[in-house]
Amino acid sequence: RQGYSPAPFYLVQQSDQGETRFVAWTSELRQLKQLIDSILDTFPDEVEVLLKVDTGETEDQDIVWNRYVGRASRKAVREALVNYERYVFQDGDNQLCVKRPDTDEYFALDHCGVLYVYSSSPQLADLCAGAGFARQHTAELISDAGHWRVSLKDGEQLREGLIHQLGLALDVSCGPSE
Repeated sequence: RQGYSPAPFYLVQQSDQGETRFVAWTSELRQLKQLIDSILDTFPDEVEVLLKVDTGETEDQDIVWNRYVGRASRKAVREALVNYERYVFQDGDNQLCVKRPDTDEYFALDHCGVLYVYSSSPQLADLCAGAGFARQHTAELISDAGHWRVSLKDGEQLREGLIHQLGLALDVSCGPSE
């Protein structure tokens, strides 16, 4: 989004139900990867993976997603993040979620590059600060206003490679979802 260039930051948000999520943003890919790697260090050896792929929009302009799901080792997730870095971090047609099956805490890298971490662990603030993210109490997200999304020309090929490497399968139980 033109003109959107805040310094790296994170927010801590509380839902009406009292659940906590951290929201982190940086324009520096190296910094985002460092934070994700630090979070993955706190996850068990086997994780659950969800890849959401944009299939188009409804008449109300809601995104319709295909969902690919599976279990993978933390090592396999790290390798996939390296092998398919361009797709995961630069293609605006996907969202990647990785969940701890033991606590149901997870992180989601959305299609705009915003990292959401659904956890109340106080360690997350230290991980964010250690990666160079400053805590903010409020901030405008890149997705809060009109913005462009980039679809890579080889995105479909990269997506298929990522799905194969992580052993994901299309979740047909829910069909495309908004």
